[in-house]
Formats: sequence, C-alpha cells, structure tokens
Amino acid sequence: MMMGHPEALELFGRQYGVAATRQLRDLGISQAAISRAIDQRVLLRETTSVVRLAGYPFGFEARAMTACLQCGPRSFLAGSTAAAIHGMRYMSKGRIYVAVLNRCQVSPPPLAADLTDDVDARR
Repeated sequence: MMMGHPEALELFGRQYGVAATRQLRDLGISQAAISRAIDQRVLLRETTSVVRLAGYPFGFEARAMTACLQCGPRSFLAGSTAAAIHGMRYMSKGRIYVAVLNRCQVSPPPLAADLTDDVDARR
C-alpha cells in the first residue's frame, strides 16, 4: 500500500512515523486500503484516527504528534510537553499535554487535553 504512495511515506517521515487517516485519504489512499494495511500490520492503529507506520518507534515525539493529530487542527502542545519539544531540560516526557480549542475525543491514555477558548486566534 505505502510503496505506491511516496507522498505518504514522506508524510510519515515528517511526522515521526504517524499520520491521521484523513491525511492519508487526502493523498488519495482509500479507507479500504488503509484498513487492509492495518490488517496486514503495515500500519498500527494508535488512536481512533491516527496510525503509525510499522517499524517506526513510538517515542515521545511520535506520541506528541499523535495527540495533536487526534485532536485536530485547533489543538496544540501545552505545558511540560511543549517545553520538552522546545528543548527545555528536565521536563517530563511521560504524559502528553494538549490544549484543544474545540471538543474532540482524546484516547487512549496517557493523553491529557485541556479544553480552552482563551487563546487569541489572531496570534
């Protein structure tokens, strides 16, 4: 499935081995092809809408990207997660913190989401 879609491989490479299924469909990959790749363990389902390319480690950066992709385009990394991504030392990498401007399903643990409407969208 992925070998015939170099743009999908590039997407996985840019996003620490994970992608939202909507991103794959936007590249022209059918839901049936995605499901087959999951059944064949080429892709591993990490959340309800995010998959990981088998063979990529599911480290801190991949978990953080998964959280943002799961929560959608109106979400961003927050707290110690954002600090760690920006290189601050001694920040916990155990739990992923995401601020969400709109409601979304956040699963599975250890994802934590703060719902907020206190962010100036003009920034």
